[in-house]
Amino acid sequence: SWEPVSDDQYMAASALDIFSMLVQVAKGYFDAEFPVAEPVMKDLATKFGMVLQTYCRICVQQCGEMASIHSGREAVRGQGLEGGLAAAGKLGGMIGGKAMEAAKQARLLAAGLIDEDGNQLGAGAELARAALFQWTGPDLVNLAVRFGTVQYMSDKCQQLMQMIVTGAANQNYTGAPLDTVMDSTKDHLRQHGMMLANHIGANIVCVKLHVEFDALYVPYPTDSNITPCLDGLDQTLEDVMPRIPPGYEKVVIEQILEKVLEVMLKHVIAWRGALSRNQTPLTAEDCDTVDKDLEELCSYFTFGGDGDGLAEAVIAEKAKRLQRMVSAHLFPQFVCHLK
Repeated sequence: SWEPVSDDQYMAASALDIFSMLVQVAKGYFDAEFPVAEPVMKDLATKFGMVLQTYCRICVQQCGEMASIHSGREAVRGQGLEGGLAAAGKLGGMIGGKAMEAAKQARLLAAGLIDEDGNQLGAGAELARAALFQWTGPDLVNLAVRFGTVQYMSDKCQQLMQMIVTGAANQNYTGAPLDTVMDSTKDHLRQHGMMLANHIGANIVCVKLHVEFDALYVPYPTDSNITPCLDGLDQTLEDVMPRIPPGYEKVVIEQILEKVLEVMLKHVIAWRGALSRNQTPLTAEDCDTVDKDLEELCSYFTFGGDGDGLAEAVIAEKAKRLQRMVSAHLFPQFVCHLK
């Protein structure tokens, strides 16, 4: 179960149960004065670690595929293709790009947004796009609970290890040190935590705010308006961050920043590619817009420099790739155009 323990403890109640059972097993083992030989102690610690890893692995696996800027098209490909073609019936023999387009049309038809001839019905392009955009992964509240769960398990892993070390020492254990036996478990739990933080960032940018971020650089960079994106981030972070365990907020914020930068980068590359195909020259305004957006974004994630946001050095490091790509894609062409 991924229900939170309480309003101020955002972790799954089942995680508390799992850990409690492991504690009882450990206490029972040492109270019964079973053997504390080196192979037995190592096996005990390893098996306990496997329980924690398995639980957290399920926690992450149930999130499904990571949401991305292309989630709408992925949803059509992953879920709508078979169902859409079956609904359309006559389109069953199509393959490749035609099948993809057929699935898209079938979904729009099922949603009542087009008629059988493909004519759009009243709702307009915005609703049509929203109908195609689907992501079946957990929502933000559920992801926050899962993140809190993995961090809880990660914190408790050390406590569990200490119980084994202390219990063995109390029974005059003389084997090799046990402290490092669960190091691999701690590393795996750390990776699971980062994956969930990444899921949260992807959900916010590519699912929750996909309409705002899709509007960046459409049709040209000079038409970009990053303000709605940052306003949406403001509201979403206010809702989400209180659900993140204390001390782990910046881990999540870093992943959110990375997703924002990733989406901006993909938009810039897509826009630049379209310009190349059309042999359209760049303008100084285009370059300035991208630069100003990036500067405003980096400033936003400091949260006013009050210690709650990310350090400027961290932001600069994460933004470095986008800055390089912007320079590579924008400025050389602009300079050549001026010549």
